[in-house]
Amino acid sequence: MLSIEDISKVAVGCERCSLRQNSKQVVFGSGDSKARLMVVLEAPDSKAAESGEPIFGEAGTLLHNIFAASHIKREDVYITNIVKCNPPRDRTPKKEEIVACRSWLDLEIAAIRPDYIVLFGLTPTRAILSKSDSIKELRGKWHSFGEIKVLCTYEPKTLLKTPKYKKMVWDDFKLLMKDMEGLDL
Repeated sequence: MLSIEDISKVAVGCERCSLRQNSKQVVFGSGDSKARLMVVLEAPDSKAAESGEPIFGEAGTLLHNIFAASHIKREDVYITNIVKCNPPRDRTPKKEEIVACRSWLDLEIAAIRPDYIVLFGLTPTRAILSKSDSIKELRGKWHSFGEIKVLCTYEPKTLLKTPKYKKMVWDDFKLLMKDMEGLDL
């Protein structure tokens, strides 16, 4: 089986879709290659694409604050995106772009072998779980991807625009913490 390092070395040369033509770089996942928790986001925005990190700026700070409040160390998490290149004008990735990039995510999941995946937003949720329901309908309960426990919740960019969803994300993370550590919050 390929390691995360091996996969990322190959992925940086990816040209499977048109996103690569206009992106500054392929933004591969980052974090613990043996993480129990994997976070999957939609796509790197323009700031993340410049930094080379899967999430950056205000949304990244918010995600790190969620981890801190949940007693999860950032260095213990593996964070990645459904697509590895920044879509023009930070738009939602198109279906064909998601399909072109999906094998990279599958390789990441196989290499990391997490116990838990948190899907932030509708795009990764639909791509991984193949469900057409809304985040509102899917969040707050466990799903599965093979033997991996999966939670869906609102993405950090949505929380910045609509702060009232923060409580729901906190409730989702309490569910995660309770299952991961047996914590009852």
